[in-house]
Amino acid sequence: MFSLLQARQKLEKTQLCLKACDELYRTSVEEAEESRRQWAEVTRHSLHVFQQLEESRVESLLGAMWKCTNALSAHCVTEDNCQESIRQAMERCLENNCLETFVRAHATGSSAPPPITYEAKPTSSSMGLGHAASPVTTQQSPPKPPRLIHYTTGKNNTSFPIGTSG
Repeated sequence: MFSLLQARQKLEKTQLCLKACDELYRTSVEEAEESRRQWAEVTRHSLHVFQQLEESRVESLLGAMWKCTNALSAHCVTEDNCQESIRQAMERCLENNCLETFVRAHATGSSAPPPITYEAKPTSSSMGLGHAASPVTTQQSPPKPPRLIHYTTGKNNTSFPIGTSG
């Protein structure tokens, strides 16, 4: 059987092994904690960098959107100002006044042109050197007078002829 000496040796050997294992466990825990602490520090730093990048991205995106929106808004304001000036010009130009002014400036008249008559000119076949034997006048049928369209204004029913061809 075991002797007391052998039991004590085994006990001492087991206690030494227990101390070595405990020391190894303590060292492993310390190393694991150091790794966890480093991981937390790197993660914290990374998250800080990621947040700065995201804030920069959002700021840049919003800045670009504001620039586009302001440019479009300025274009719309310019377009509206142009349209407003056209509206004001149209309000100053009353429809009847414009038509009356145009008709007065460009009317072809209210009477037909006179008939065209033939006048004989001296030729080599006429008697004499340059004088016709007897002047012959022939009347051609007069051309159709231009059709006159009367434009009546809405204000005082004033009529203005507008000449057309045909």
